[in-house]
Amino acid sequence: MYNKALTTFNNNIQEIVLSLKDSCLEKVLYYRDEGNMNIVLSIYAQENEEKYVIRFKKISSDSTEGNFNDHKHELMSFIVFEELLQKYFDHFTVVPKIVFVDVDINALNEFLMRDRPAVRRKKIIGYNYGLVYRDVAFLPKEIYIGKPMNGEFKDSPTICIEIKVKQGYMMDEDSSTQNYEIKKCRYCYFQYLKLKTSKISNISQYCPIDLFSGKADRMNRAIKGLFENPQNNLKMFQDGKMVYNEYSPDKGSLKRIMKSLFPDVKSVDKQELLLINLIRRILIKDFTCCDMNVDVCSTYECNDDVHLRNCHPEKYPQLPKNCILYSILKAQHLVRDNFSIMEYLEDNINCEDGYDQIIQDYRMGSTALDCSVMVTFRHINVNEDFDIESDKVFDKRNYIKLTGPTGYSHHFISNVTVVDLDEKKDSFAHFHKYKKQYQESKIAYLEYINSMQHVA
Repeated sequence: MYNKALTTFNNNIQEIVLSLKDSCLEKVLYYRDEGNMNIVLSIYAQENEEKYVIRFKKISSDSTEGNFNDHKHELMSFIVFEELLQKYFDHFTVVPKIVFVDVDINALNEFLMRDRPAVRRKKIIGYNYGLVYRDVAFLPKEIYIGKPMNGEFKDSPTICIEIKVKQGYMMDEDSSTQNYEIKKCRYCYFQYLKLKTSKISNISQYCPIDLFSGKADRMNRAIKGLFENPQNNLKMFQDGKMVYNEYSPDKGSLKRIMKSLFPDVKSVDKQELLLINLIRRILIKDFTCCDMNVDVCSTYECNDDVHLRNCHPEKYPQLPKNCILYSILKAQHLVRDNFSIMEYLEDNINCEDGYDQIIQDYRMGSTALDCSVMVTFRHINVNEDFDIESDKVFDKRNYIKLTGPTGYSHHFISNVTVVDLDEKKDSFAHFHKYKKQYQESKIAYLEYINSMQHVA
């Protein structure tokens, strides 16, 4: 039944049935990852087969909410919403199909419990219905055109970096409300509220304004900040298995991966620099054409005191219009551009009629504020006579050559996908929380600075 179900994935059937025996779960499924609302399971597949994951909604372990039919309808609405987002994310998205996993749900939850982080176990899978996606932790099968001619793929692992990029623009506000000259973005302010409420133990060096700037040194600083303190904003997978995140911040695993990617580079710092530059280039790559070369930027913008650091928006962001970051920022601007109208509608709730498009745009924009980017790549060992123009191994649009200042080069095939496009169903509830959280975050920051000054 497992092989039959995999075959049906390619037949454009809206609902798929996957029948499993409780005793055979470990031969078909394994735990991948989870967030607050959903849990993701991988489906085992052979090396030359397309790979898939199933995403299930979680409920409280003592909950009795909903029924199968209601949940199935919710999943159908989710798919329709993702299709609406296609005009912003185009080829960067993977639209799922509905799957019914015919298995005892209690047995499935028990099977997964050993692999789940302890802090996540208060919620469980609540429904047999889920969503099946192509596994974006691996490269899509269609970019491989034929068997390798001048390159080897067999022994090179597939690496995937998941980045929750967050809001890439500054909030517009009257500067007179600031008690300090420091002005931070929504994410950086929120770090202090999370610190105040003990959700994190230290402040991240990551700033989304740096990442969306398009400037090499600022983007490198942002990516380095994610590796130093991943929180829930960075996860790293090797061949579909989690190897580095906030719950498993093992720098040893990270170093082993960097060494496997750049075996001829002895310095760990230089290996990290190459990895950061590779990720940066994939984030701004135009996958509609063959722009393959990457010059390594060996500098980071001055790493000053994170608490006194301004989040500087670029007057003219340098993001290519066909890259993933530009697509996300364009969608996020739906929140910015409709913010004042949403504020009016919130205060005049009876005036909602006729503003359906505004509310819909805000809903799509708020989804983009919390989406994740999956940066996927695989190293290629090439011969001296390798010629990208004549090679028939893979789609040239997915090829990247990383070139260093001393003449070394590394070759990769890559892809990027946007995920976690979960609809914020109640736009006004989100809007209210958005404003309230931002104000509380600013207060938490000012309190922190005051406390630091008193200590000094």
